[in-house]
Amino acid sequence: MPYGLYAASINGWQTLKAGLLFGNHHGTALSAADIQSSPQAPSSEDPWVERFQAAMDDDLNTSGALVVLFELAKGLQREGNRLVHEGKAQSSPELLWQQWQTLLHLAQALGLEAKADSDAATGGLDEGAIADLIQQRQTARQQRDFITADDIRDQLTAAGVAVVDQPGGAVRWHQQ
Repeated sequence: MPYGLYAASINGWQTLKAGLLFGNHHGTALSAADIQSSPQAPSSEDPWVERFQAAMDDDLNTSGALVVLFELAKGLQREGNRLVHEGKAQSSPELLWQQWQTLLHLAQALGLEAKADSDAATGGLDEGAIADLIQQRQTARQQRDFITADDIRDQLTAAGVAVVDQPGGAVRWHQQ
């Protein structure tokens, strides 16, 4: 019998990790380097901070505080998916950057952090090697050599790189 309402379990820790690493994965797409180069503490009037503090002030309700973190991370993960698949986010880059900084700050209060699995996440491939493979795949597709194109996609997938084909022949990629 399934546990709860869902047939598959929800991996909240993966969601939280994705939220904590949001800026690492999507900062370039947001032009985040132009927004803020160093971490910044959120305002105490931020609604996320207020909810987090209210939970912690309620007899150290860490489960309530974690709910705030998970909700914030889930929103960032959703926007990250939009960036990957649609090329743009629904929220402004400034708001997303601020929410990411808030999540980092609040998670730190609970001693939570996530480290990017840089080489492991992409099977040891750097961005240049990934770009080269994607270009080779594009060339193979243009020459209608779909077997080679599929082999390159499989190689990228095995290395932890998801390739998203866009309308008009554009290609986006992200770490899985």
